[in-house]
Amino acid sequence: MIALPEETYTSLITNNILTITDLNAAIASLEALESGLYKSGKVAEKIEWFLPENLAHSFRECLESNKVDIESPEQVEHFIAQVKKELRATPVISLKLAFSPRRKFVTKLADWWGRQLGSQFVLDVSVDPDILGGVEVMSGGKFHDLTVSRRLKELVTGGKLLASRYL
Repeated sequence: MIALPEETYTSLITNNILTITDLNAAIASLEALESGLYKSGKVAEKIEWFLPENLAHSFRECLESNKVDIESPEQVEHFIAQVKKELRATPVISLKLAFSPRRKFVTKLADWWGRQLGSQFVLDVSVDPDILGGVEVMSGGKFHDLTVSRRLKELVTGGKLLASRYL
């Protein structure tokens, strides 16, 4: 059995996968590669064919660093199974924003969360304009509402309570 070192898994996540959409696309690409392994042709060429360029490069490095014979469909298939298992086990941080962020913003969010947590994760970013600003965060079964709409509701509710004391 080939062991998947943490640094290999980390480089795949850090270099290629920021969001749950990226994660699902990477798994789908790996599954496509897996389904084509035993068809005619070299495995190395299939990696380039089935995987996006940046993922193909990282995946080839992973194969090399783990001493997987790139021309052995059996070894590559086993390695793909391990990588998919690790990817599926990646923790998810759900973020709800008031706007649809560009990739550069998502990258900055991922960098910030990475510094805070010191571990690997993917972001599941959704949009709800009703929150007005700020963010709702769901991670590890914990929910944090850091939105403008929640704060405004608190101010309005607090103001009504305060006003009712003097009437």
